[in-house]
Amino acid sequence: MKNFSKIVVVLILFIFIASIAFLNQYSITEISSEEAINPDMLSIKLNARLYFVFGDKLHFEDRIIEFIDKDYAGGLVNELDKGPKNKIYDTLFNGDVKIRFLELKDRVAYIDLLTKSDNIDIWSDDRADLFIWSIVNTFTEQADISKVKFLINGKEIDHSVVLNGISLAEPLSRNEEYIYVKKPHPSDILIEFLDNIYMKRFDIAYDQIDSKSREMIKYKDFVQMMENYYRKFYNYQRGVYFTRNFQDNKVVHVKYVIYETVLNREGHVVTETANAIFDEWRLIEEDGKWKIDLKRR
Repeated sequence: MKNFSKIVVVLILFIFIASIAFLNQYSITEISSEEAINPDMLSIKLNARLYFVFGDKLHFEDRIIEFIDKDYAGGLVNELDKGPKNKIYDTLFNGDVKIRFLELKDRVAYIDLLTKSDNIDIWSDDRADLFIWSIVNTFTEQADISKVKFLINGKEIDHSVVLNGISLAEPLSRNEEYIYVKKPHPSDILIEFLDNIYMKRFDIAYDQIDSKSREMIKYKDFVQMMENYYRKFYNYQRGVYFTRNFQDNKVVHVKYVIYETVLNREGHVVTETANAIFDEWRLIEEDGKWKIDLKRR
């Protein structure tokens, strides 16, 4: 037993000495704080939406901005300075005006606009309000910014400066009134309707038919009708939309195609034929929106 204890002690000493010898082969170098990687200084990327002016509306461009040290507001400023990628869009930052200073406080972005000279009157442009809203909407896209307050050349804006009844001396909230929204084409509405049918979202599809069709067709009957439609074209590929215009309605034509393949004994394709069926849907405008008309279907 004593011999066994001696062997264990010798083994422990051997392992200890070997470990020290192994570690001495490598030197541990201490780096300075300047050489260490600061996680707060890492580059961060953020999806952002920038607004620009075209005509009497605001149009947006989606960007991926890169910023350092959590300064995403500074990243937005840099992107606005670059201007729109679509050259038909316009911006306030065309060389005569730039953002000199930006500070975030209590969910308000304080933006100091610097003009190239004191003779430049930002408010003289007929679209001055659109330029202002393009900046406000760009910054308020971020969840932690609810308002934007402007300064000009480091000075507060006088309360007499009013655009469309709104004082620019006060912090401005988001305004979506001027954002351009593409009016859907009748074929866009039909595609959305058919997608809802294929996803069995009959409740949404039912809201897409016109009011008189809803009076004529109860929801239960509508579901049965669309279930039959779904089964009829289940194996078909849908595509090729074209629209015929009439005085009081639009008729959208849909092409359904199913492919039939004939194989030989070895499993190779001998022939492949495409059988097509054309279907048509009538749409009418109701309260400014296109609706599916099922009254004559």
